[in-house]
This record gives sequence, structure tokens and C-alpha cells, in this order.
Amino acid sequence: MELRELRKARGLKSLEIAKKLGITLGYYSHIELGRRSIKEALIPELAKILLVSEGEIYMIRDKREKDNTLLKHWIDHVTIGGNKLINEIIQELRFSRRFDIDDIDGFPYFMSEVIADKIREELKMQFKHNIRFREFFKRKLDELK
Repeated sequence: MELRELRKARGLKSLEIAKKLGITLGYYSHIELGRRSIKEALIPELAKILLVSEGEIYMIRDKREKDNTLLKHWIDHVTIGGNKLINEIIQELRFSRRFDIDDIDGFPYFMSEVIADKIREELKMQFKHNIRFREFFKRKLDELK
């Protein structure tokens, strides 16, 4: 069961849980949606609120962390130019007749080209118009030195 299902089964609102945990509604919503990890410090109280064991909360967190490493999760959650990458890919596939989804050897190459093109376009835009983006990469490079 996921957090949302557990909360609803207990008849609780997101705001109630957020208040009991001492966090904002927005932060809790991100936890429930899987956009934020469940912090270790919140697990005991969250388990009490939802009337489940801490182990169940750990299982939810661990499953999410495993799922977040999967390629399909990444493609579905990355945003390019304000749109989900998966939607950009689907748009490209809808109007392209150059692919055969059943071509196990060729289709992944086609998809990787589409993804690379979309990411390249976004990177060019960000580097051109967003100084904080460039500074982020400069800091990351400095960390490697």
C-alpha cells in the first residue's frame, strides 16, 4: 500500500498529517507523491499516524527508491521545456514513421536519439538563458577538483 492509500484508509487529510509531522502541506504532498524521500526522522511518527509499523513505512520508502532508479521512472519524471520527457517522446513518435516499436534492436537506438535531441535542446536553452544553471555546473566541476 502507498502513503496516500494508507492516509485515505484512516480518513485523514494531507494537511492533518503534515501538521502532526510538523512539516508544510506542500512538503508532505511531495512525500506522498514520491517526489521527496521519506526522511528517517519522520518514519516513527508517520507510522503512528497511519497506524502501521515502521517497517511498512520503510518498505514504502525502499520500494520508491528502487523504482526511482528505473529508466521508465526517469523518462516519466524528467521535464524538458516545461513538458514531461515522455510526452515529448510520444509526440515525436506520433509524427514519425521511421520506427517500428517491435524492432527490438533498432527501436532503442531510435528512442535514444529522440531523447538525446530533446535533452540537447533543453541544455542549449538553459545554458543560453539561465546563468544559475551554468553556475550549478561550474560548482559541480569545482567539487571534482
